[in-house]
Amino acid sequence: MTIHKIDDSRVSQILTDYHRTAAVGLEKKERGRGWYGVPLRSLDGRGGSEGLRYEGRYSDFRWTQLAPLALDSIDLMNEIRVGVVSERPNLEAVGLMRFLLLKPGGRVGRHADSFRGETLRIHVVLQSGPRCKMEYGKTNLYLPPGTVFYMDVSRPHSVENLGTEDRVHLVFDLGEPTTTYLQPPHAPKA
Repeated sequence: MTIHKIDDSRVSQILTDYHRTAAVGLEKKERGRGWYGVPLRSLDGRGGSEGLRYEGRYSDFRWTQLAPLALDSIDLMNEIRVGVVSERPNLEAVGLMRFLLLKPGGRVGRHADSFRGETLRIHVVLQSGPRCKMEYGKTNLYLPPGTVFYMDVSRPHSVENLGTEDRVHLVFDLGEPTTTYLQPPHAPKA
């Protein structure tokens, strides 16, 4: 599940991208409880939650207007992508890319995402305390800052921040160009 680690200076660079983009594009609508996003890549390049509310192929995903404020993050995504594609050449297309923020006390309930086609969701942990827990399958995980990992989000998962600091991840999907993100039936409940 872990791909590799990035050093503290790189984490700091990517956190700077997060703060720059969140200042102008933090999604005000909560998903779950205390859950926010900053879209960098979405369906048709639209920001906000509308980029997640309809079906679309990865070949239809475009950069949002916030992407130029996150060039270090895009560089890191491309470095990780090259490594994944060298082992799995069919996973060349980038779908969603966003920063995800979970506030202290926040929770996203157990859910599974739906895709038509193979997809890996890559997480880069930028800020997280030991009281931030992700449940994946039947395992509870704490992943420290600098951890880069992937997961199959079609398996049930949830996350909870019982700590005192924000949890911030850079998250992106890699899949086949024909992979389709399927509209969720409804937002997960807290």
